[in-house]
Order: sequence, then C-alpha cells, then structure tokens
Amino acid sequence: MKAKYLYGMLLLFLSVTCFTACSDDEDEYLIWDFYPIILQIAVQDAQGNDLLNPETPGSIANSGIKAIYKGVTYEKDSVINPTKAYMAHFGGLQTVKAENGQYILTFGEFNGDDTFDHEEVVIDWNDGTKDVINFSSKLTWKSKEEPVFNREFLLNGKKIDTQYGVFSIIKEPVILPFNRK
Repeated sequence: MKAKYLYGMLLLFLSVTCFTACSDDEDEYLIWDFYPIILQIAVQDAQGNDLLNPETPGSIANSGIKAIYKGVTYEKDSVINPTKAYMAHFGGLQTVKAENGQYILTFGEFNGDDTFDHEEVVIDWNDGTKDVINFSSKLTWKSKEEPVFNREFLLNGKKIDTQYGVFSIIKEPVILPFNRK
C-alpha cells in the first residue's frame, strides 16, 4: 500500500512538474534553419547555347573543369565525402541538370548562417582561362524574429545582383595550339 501511495505521489509530482514547466511563449522553442550558400554557374556561348550540356556542339562539359578554393582543387563531378547528416554538405564542384533542362555547375554547400568575408573560388576552365567568384555573407538579427543577411557576390571583380549565388557566364571558345593537350 505504501509503495502504491509513493508511486501515485511520484506520478502526480511528475505530471504537475510537466504542466508547470511548459511555457506559453512559443518563441522559446523557435528553431531557425538557414538555406546554405551554393554557387550556381550557368555557362553559355554568345549564341546562348548551354556549354555544360554534353550534347551541345562545342560543349566544355568534359574538358577538365576545376574549382580552386582555399588552395584545394576540386575536379568537376568528383565525390566529396558523402554523408547522411542533415546539414550543409560541401560537395565540391558538381554538374546538375536543372528542371528546365539546363546544365549548371554548383560549388558548395556553405553553411547559410556562417560568416564569410571575401571568400574566393577560382573556376579553371582547363583551356588557359579562369573566372574568379568572391562572396561574403553575414547574418545579423534585427530582433528575435527577424534574421537579416548581408550578402555580396562578385564575378571577376564586378558585383553581381544576386542574393543566392547564381551566375551566368558567357564563354568564348579558346583556340589551343596543336601541341597542347
């Protein structure tokens, strides 16, 4: 009988504690998840042909494109330590076919809430030409409910009007000497 009484009192105590420990303040439990930064690069010739599409005449899709970031070279479409973790996952330089059928290069992902200050990514087209992408991102809070991002993206030193790292590059064909591979 004493054990039942103690068990009942313990159950009552835990129930009361649970109900009184809860708060009506929903902000207390608000969790923010920020979309990662992914540099997205479409490459076309002057006529608007998708040069990343392997079926396009003059395509550069299989020409050995690389990205250089913090002194590390990332070959296009090479696998970078896959994970099942649910967070921004850095995948290096990848080719993606968009819903509209266009092929794009992606580089990243970078944590959306991290601070980046003039990060530099060099795209080496493997034909003697390169393009340089710089990006900065800083998260500040106007209030508990209002995150504000200050982001800037540059392509070859010129500011690009994008908050999401989307670039369109016009690539002219490069004539290589006969003895160059």
